[in-house]
Amino acid sequence: MSLDPPDTDHTPAAGGTAPAWLAAWAVADPHAIGQSLADYWEGVGIPVERLTPDKAQPEKAAPTRAGANGNAPADRTKVAASVGLPATETPLAMAQRLANSAQDLPALKATLAAYTGLAVHRTARQMVFADGHSDAEIMVIGEAPGADEDEIGKPFVGASGQLLDKMFAAIGLSRTTNLYITNIVNWRPPGNRSPDEGELMLSRPFIDRHILLKSPKLVLLVGAVSAQALLGTTTGITKLAGQPQTLKTGLGDLPCFALLHPAYLLRRPQEKAAAWTHLKRLAGVIDQMGLPRGPSL
Repeated sequence: MSLDPPDTDHTPAAGGTAPAWLAAWAVADPHAIGQSLADYWEGVGIPVERLTPDKAQPEKAAPTRAGANGNAPADRTKVAASVGLPATETPLAMAQRLANSAQDLPALKATLAAYTGLAVHRTARQMVFADGHSDAEIMVIGEAPGADEDEIGKPFVGASGQLLDKMFAAIGLSRTTNLYITNIVNWRPPGNRSPDEGELMLSRPFIDRHILLKSPKLVLLVGAVSAQALLGTTTGITKLAGQPQTLKTGLGDLPCFALLHPAYLLRRPQEKAAAWTHLKRLAGVIDQMGLPRGPSL
């Protein structure tokens, strides 16, 4: 995918405020809950039928507001059902539940293919799950598919993916022998834009489960969006790239290494020298860990 310059990439701020719909869920007013959830779904392109409060009700007439018909009090179950959600389950909780239900990678792929919680699934051609060697101990994670990936159904297959393959081949790495490749978001965002904060948030349970089920020994984060989202930092990619990191996962702390995105290198070829330095450092890390790689080119 096409990315902005690394230090100014679309950054999911660490410790940012919760979305309005999530904050509203904790309040006691069921009508406010319904309206907040309706705002959320409309914001991601899903039409909903809104509930209308009884405007004639006295301000302190009862502890609960009237329902949509003006007669019966509304409760959380009815409000949630009115916007298409199970009672008391937020979109994030739903994503977490579905991700945790997958007991192996084929099951996770099927779960993602059926998941409709992200609006981008409506505009993408298909869900892009993963590519690479099934026994690879090195897992590569990008941000989201681009147009070529959306058409072919595999991650990193366009011009930037071809450059990434050449970069990895220079240090004896290949998706056919020792790499497993995926993205945080599994559907192409419209116009090849970077995933927004809400899309990254709802995709996080699935990529966390993906990592847990794949059980890699080393994780490579390609680009600013991937590195900042999974490491929970706002530090720019030019400072993160080439430096060993630690990724907190369901498997415990995993060694992690960030790289400049190849799309950025295609736009700024003068940065390829820095990228080569990062790759040589990565090769040293792989050797220190005793992981297999072929000869460097």
